[in-house]
Amino acid sequence: MKKRTRSRGNLLQDQRGFALISVYLVSAVVLIVSMAAFGSVFTESHLVEREIIRTRAYAAAEAGLQTALVQIGQAATAYTGFINTDPIPDTPFQSVTGTDVGSFSVGISYPNQADWVVLNATATVDGETRRLEGRVFLQSNLSKYLMYANAPTIGLGNNLVLGTDLREQGEMAQERAKHPEGVVANANDRAALYYTNDLDFSGSNIHIYGDTHAENFISGSSSNTIHGDTFVGGFTQDAQGRVTNDGINGTLTVGDGFNDDIDRDRNGIVNANDYPDRHDLLTSSQQYTSFNEDARKEEVIDQVNLPFYQAHNSSAAASRGYGTTTAERYFVFEPTADGTQTKVIVYGTLARFNADNRQYKTDEFTLPAMSNPADKAILYNNGKAHVKGTIAGRVAVVASDDILFDGNIKYAGNSSYCSSQNSAAFLARDLVYFRPESLEVSGIIYADKSSAGTLAVDSDYNVNGQYRPQDKANGHFRQFGNLIIDGMGNTSNYTNDRAYVYDSNLKYYRPPGLPIRPELRTVREI
Repeated sequence: MKKRTRSRGNLLQDQRGFALISVYLVSAVVLIVSMAAFGSVFTESHLVEREIIRTRAYAAAEAGLQTALVQIGQAATAYTGFINTDPIPDTPFQSVTGTDVGSFSVGISYPNQADWVVLNATATVDGETRRLEGRVFLQSNLSKYLMYANAPTIGLGNNLVLGTDLREQGEMAQERAKHPEGVVANANDRAALYYTNDLDFSGSNIHIYGDTHAENFISGSSSNTIHGDTFVGGFTQDAQGRVTNDGINGTLTVGDGFNDDIDRDRNGIVNANDYPDRHDLLTSSQQYTSFNEDARKEEVIDQVNLPFYQAHNSSAAASRGYGTTTAERYFVFEPTADGTQTKVIVYGTLARFNADNRQYKTDEFTLPAMSNPADKAILYNNGKAHVKGTIAGRVAVVASDDILFDGNIKYAGNSSYCSSQNSAAFLARDLVYFRPESLEVSGIIYADKSSAGTLAVDSDYNVNGQYRPQDKANGHFRQFGNLIIDGMGNTSNYTNDRAYVYDSNLKYYRPPGLPIRPELRTVREI
């Protein structure tokens, strides 16, 4: 049988057909892979686009928080109890090119009328909605510092305590273990003092329990101690971190008792060469940022804004002309029967005021409750104001001239410390006088000296207005709260027993009408 063979032409045709099929198959695979890749790219692109939209929505919500922060900090209403809580309506949110890409709105809640404001921002961009909650702390320099003094040099005199020795508040051995120098480890919970120039421990037996700030230098002898840290403008160090000047002149003792100090010269150990507990007030260095200790800031105190207090004088005081008619007035404070508000008894003369015989009072009225949104417990007097008695509720007493403490100021229940129910501030546009032989006063005291002279606080006179500094030598003086002075202070004639006691509650339970600076502390998505 004759074997059949394929011709060369047929073989070529078969090969061409196979190649064509292969091309089709490869093309199909490439097409499938391409379609898969395209689908993946499309999906990834869509996810990226959505993430960009979500990021824009988050940024819009943050813009809402910042807008609300500006509204809260407006100078006309940036006072405790007077925050502008009007909601921010739907507001366009623009890109960097000025194109509207979405909108935000913000609700503002001021629940306790004291220290915190809660913001709820809602933002929508291309159908994506995000919500943020921000908590704003209303910081006030009038309640931030146990003592703030704006003067060229502050001299502290003899036998003085500033702050509170926490070791005295419990069993000594236990308290010493927790507070080796009488202060807490957390600097946010300590008493703080601030001096805009030099601080001179010019006397002996002076103890400060808290962190002490001075924009220039601190000086003192070994008989004086700062139980805490120092933050001093005169602090300097070289490029290697070695301290060249700690800002402390003399043999003053400084230390908080905790092992939380910085290895400044980076040699692996913390010793005296690192100047423990001493810090720079005004400048920062990258190597210290993680410690959150060095480089605080210069502080400036607001003046007493008389037009604000005149405009927001309580209705009871305003209706009697106390904020408009100028007069030296005499006020005795006492709680109402239910203990929630302050009743004010007014006398016409110093003698009647000192005697406090109610049959000779010239007026009597009650300050409103703090919770009243339309009427706050502010007593503004156009002229000098003499004060004494007991405060109930949250009360601010403001004078366009001097405030004279002619007797003790306590809180309801005979308490020296403020609470969520009771707190007080006394703001004088000029001097503050401490006049009794022995005196205990509670609250925030601000002497915003406007007249000539160096003294902002004076204790040389007695309750009858006579110059008798020698009378204070056998008495005692206590202030539970904050003392803010624009000038020099003179209380050293309380020779043997004198203390400014820290009341940490005043940072949070403030009376109405204190100037504030809003600080956005926390933000979370809801």
